[in-house]
Amino acid sequence: MRYFKYKNTQTVEKNAYKLWYAEMTKKEKKLYRREKARNTVATIVFFAVMFLVGGSIAFALSRIGFFDNVFLLIIELIVFGFLVIFGMIAAIIVGGLVSSPLWSKNNTYPTFRKNMLREACAPLREYYGLCEPFIVTKCFVSSNKDFDNHDVCVFVVGDELRITTDINRGFFHGERDLGCYAFSRDEIKLSKIQRDDRLVLELSVSDTVFHLGYRAKSYIEKCFLSKEKDKTERI
Repeated sequence: MRYFKYKNTQTVEKNAYKLWYAEMTKKEKKLYRREKARNTVATIVFFAVMFLVGGSIAFALSRIGFFDNVFLLIIELIVFGFLVIFGMIAAIIVGGLVSSPLWSKNNTYPTFRKNMLREACAPLREYYGLCEPFIVTKCFVSSNKDFDNHDVCVFVVGDELRITTDINRGFFHGERDLGCYAFSRDEIKLSKIQRDDRLVLELSVSDTVFHLGYRAKSYIEKCFLSKEKDKTERI
């Protein structure tokens, strides 16, 4: 068994944005560039006002003297702590109020279509070697909790059975890439188990476990395990 993961996950998001931007009309592209610049200015204003207000409050608090009496000093430090927290919250609120009129509120751009998300994940399909035939099924539970309740692709590359997240339909954020597990024939164990009210396939290799939709069993036996059997029979 081995586990590997695509390193340049930001490529997925960049590809999705390129495809999305290409769908825009000239007018929409012009509006998008203008509003992107507007949002950049709004962000700068927000942080500038926040730091200005926060700095002013911090300067005012620094001018406060402290009592020599231990009991009064403790009370003063507690009050001082609350004032610091209040100052931080006030700085964020004021920064938000001042910059809010500058933020873009336009939502008329094209939506991300399914084909865009699929095309955006082309580097992942190439890297993990996704090829026909494959199946997309549910992973209910896995020893790798990131795979829990995810649709996964199960496919065969050479002498390996591979499992990764659903890169066939695709997705927008590269962080959704969960990496890929590759198993050899002589190490996997398939078991039929009952989970809640459904029958599921348990694929296990040592401490690595996947609970998959039961239809994955026939696929693995036909497209992966039977190949070794056919080789043996021919020999």
